[in-house]
Amino acid sequence: MSEYRIKPGPVGKAVINGYKTVEDTVVGAYKKVEDAFVDAFLEKTENQPADSEQEAQQ
Repeated sequence: MSEYRIKPGPVGKAVINGYKTVEDTVVGAYKKVEDAFVDAFLEKTENQPADSEQEAQQ
C-alpha cells in the first residue's frame, strides 16, 4: 500500500507552495540572524583545545 498516495488538487498544490515559501522565508531569516551572531561574537581558532580539555590536562 506504500506505493499509493493522495494526489493534491489545485488548492492542495497552492497550500504546499505557500508552505514552502513561508518555510524558506523563516529559514532564510534564521540563517541571517545566525550569521550575524557568529560574525559579531565568535572568531575562528586554530585547532586549540576547548577550555574543558585544557582543565583536564592540568
